[in-house]
Amino acid sequence: MVSTASNSVTTTITVGTQGGASCVQAVAFDPTHNYIYVTDSGAGTVSVISGSTNTVTHTASVSSALSVAWFPSPSIDQIAVTSSASSGTVFIFAASALGSVGSVFVGSSPAAALVDDATGNLTVANNGSASATIVSGLDVVLGTVTVDSGPAALAMDGANGDIYAACYASGTVDVA
Repeated sequence: MVSTASNSVTTTITVGTQGGASCVQAVAFDPTHNYIYVTDSGAGTVSVISGSTNTVTHTASVSSALSVAWFPSPSIDQIAVTSSASSGTVFIFAASALGSVGSVFVGSSPAAALVDDATGNLTVANNGSASATIVSGLDVVLGTVTVDSGPAALAMDGANGDIYAACYASGTVDVA
């Protein structure tokens, strides 16, 4: 954890494999529960960190876990985790205890995910298929948009709903 007041690291929290092939990939914050979700592709895990105690409270296995997105709706209270080893599947977990809730097929090599706070829709960057898939709720694919080669990160303009896909293989940012 980094303090913006002192511009220094105040706490280091170990996740995934301790002393092994750990490769922390992504982090997401859940302000409702004060949880931090962390993926570790080397350990093949997603972990829940309590923001109150700065300790790992739960860990679940997800082979080659890459990104994590939290659904801000209290009625959903779940997270989505992408995996490079999943053959195009995004895994859905309960937010607090990381119990598996389900999965949805999106596209080849899902690399990044984000949730639209206004609609609750999940958008996934599919690195292997040069596309982005929009999922309603947790399991209904609304559509897939073709983007440039290698989409690996997503950002959203909450004011107008535009989604930006950073495509590393083509050196571009696509707007959808």
